[in-house]
Amino acid sequence: MGELTGKVAVITGASSRNGIGQAIARRYARAGASIYIMAEGTEEQLRENVRECRELSADRGTRFEYGVHDLAQTGAAEAMIESVAQLFGRIDILVNNAGVRARMKFGEFSRETFNNAVAVNLAAPFFACQAVAPIMR
Repeated sequence: MGELTGKVAVITGASSRNGIGQAIARRYARAGASIYIMAEGTEEQLRENVRECRELSADRGTRFEYGVHDLAQTGAAEAMIESVAQLFGRIDILVNNAGVRARMKFGEFSRETFNNAVAVNLAAPFFACQAVAPIMR
């Protein structure tokens, strides 16, 4: 049994094959956690990352799922938490790894680019934490 056996982890921003989110998912799979990974618009890579986690799993009774969520949208973080709670019946770990970066010089940012960055990098983690707190308690 792994150190995370029986735990459910939600990891946002886990679509990149060699990214931080997927590295965390691999480590948690080896430790025996059930995992829900998510990102925006990358279903094929999420499916592949879930397959890899299954292969690495220390506990064959674990469960691995994925979802596509646009955290820039109002209510998306809360909806994600709700769907994971329904799928797994619990959430023990939340990794707010999703983030966006705009590669522009200061003075060139549009209001839309700025609002998107704030929505994904600040608002979504805040509201995901707020939504998951009662579940974790």
